[in-house]
Amino acid sequence: MFFGKYPKASEPNKVGTYPSEVYSGGGYFYDEVLEYRVWLKEGGKSVYYAFSTYGAARKFSQSHKNTEKPIALVEQYSYIEETNEGLRKIDENRITEWSVDWLKGNRGTHEKIPAFIASHKDKKDK
Repeated sequence: MFFGKYPKASEPNKVGTYPSEVYSGGGYFYDEVLEYRVWLKEGGKSVYYAFSTYGAARKFSQSHKNTEKPIALVEQYSYIEETNEGLRKIDENRITEWSVDWLKGNRGTHEKIPAFIASHKDKKDK
């Protein structure tokens, strides 16, 4: 688990305004943390509460029943797609929910995606 400092939401004034239905996981890298979410069952429905910091989300999660662990809502300016032929870079913006543990060392898609794909191509060819 990543115990270091988690980034704050890039635009705190927008926390809570993003769509509830987004992609889940994937892409290997992220560009911005948009918010931290805590999902819970409330009145038979799944709802979430949004926070600008991981600490606030974690505190809420620990102090309420029927909650899941906090997750991060991240924006990817481009991302990696896994295909039968291997990995490929997709140059599209998307928003996706991630485990907060995935944040460590995975920021900065612009430089990292081509190198990541190249390093995995060599492994697949062997």
